[in-house]
This record gives sequence, C-alpha cells and structure tokens, in this order.
Amino acid sequence: MSVGSSTVTVTNVTEVAHGYAFGLNMAAFVVGPTGLAYDAEADVLYVASTSDNEIFKILHAETTNTSVLKGILVFSGIGRALLPKGPQRMFEKLELAME
Repeated sequence: MSVGSSTVTVTNVTEVAHGYAFGLNMAAFVVGPTGLAYDAEADVLYVASTSDNEIFKILHAETTNTSVLKGILVFSGIGRALLPKGPQRMFEKLELAME
C-alpha cells in the first residue's frame, strides 16, 4: 500500500479467505462479510460474516499466501433462539472473540 497526501493506492493484493455467504439486498445492495478485526500480536484476522451469522478467524493472515475456506469458526448464532440475527449482535460477539 502506498499512502499519499490525498490518496491511498493498493500495490499488492492477497486473498486470505473465501467462501463467505453474500447476496443482493434492496436496502444494502450487497450483504456479505461486514466486519474485520486484526490482532497483530497473534497475526489473526477475524471476519464477521453477517449473511452466515458467524465469526471466523484466519491464522497467519499477514504472512499467508494461501486462501482458506472461511477460516476457523469461533462463533455461530445459527439455531440459537436467544441470539438475534443482525450486525450489531455480530459485532458484540466479534469483540468477545478477540478477548
């Protein structure tokens, strides 16, 4: 990445994960992974996938050159009646997954 005074230019792209659910939505245009958090000490990228209602972690995210299928599941709200589906709940769980 190159950062200028008024521009940011991506100079290299590496896909570290794939396979997340996504779809078209009249209100949001596209719904898919909506949250990313990176733990630099552990080199772990957390992905909140709203359409899947799940949070995944991707190990060695900075150094990998191989794309994984979603990553390691660390939270799933599917089938749990007490956990409402939606982005706010996903971000709360993303914060807990990183602690």
